[in-house]
Amino acid sequence: GGPPVSVWRELRKLSDQKQADSVSPAFGELHHAARAGDWAEYTRLQGGLPAARKNLTMRTWYQAASEPDECGQYTAIIKGVYLPGTGKAPVATRTRKWKVKTPRQNVKPGFMKNRRKPALTPWTRINNCTMRRKQPVDHPPDPYMKIPIQMELDFGEMKKGECK
Repeated sequence: GGPPVSVWRELRKLSDQKQADSVSPAFGELHHAARAGDWAEYTRLQGGLPAARKNLTMRTWYQAASEPDECGQYTAIIKGVYLPGTGKAPVATRTRKWKVKTPRQNVKPGFMKNRRKPALTPWTRINNCTMRRKQPVDHPPDPYMKIPIQMELDFGEMKKGECK
């Protein structure tokens, strides 16, 4: 139960208190409570914890997407908030349209760029391993747990095509 978090999040996106007050006093009070981070006041203004969804003061405004998703369906997306039963127009909180794009690749086909960084040494000389605290004294850890964490490989003497 309780009031919807979606409305809370959408109200926190609005930065203009004067605009919120101009919609209606109830809208302004809910906006002020959300922007101040006062969940208790927001809950009270929405009708309290036992309020049914149909009796909420403010609801989330959904609209059909203009483009289909990956599955080809037109889903409902959040656009803003509205006060049901007042006849007031919904207030848009999502004014930007985001699109996920893959970065351009200016490399030749078959070429793989390695972006890994070399392993770094520990910041402290203290062993932060808590295995001994977690293991009972009468049950030593399994031998496979004694594998070294970091290994150094020396390829300096190796020539092309040679295996050691």
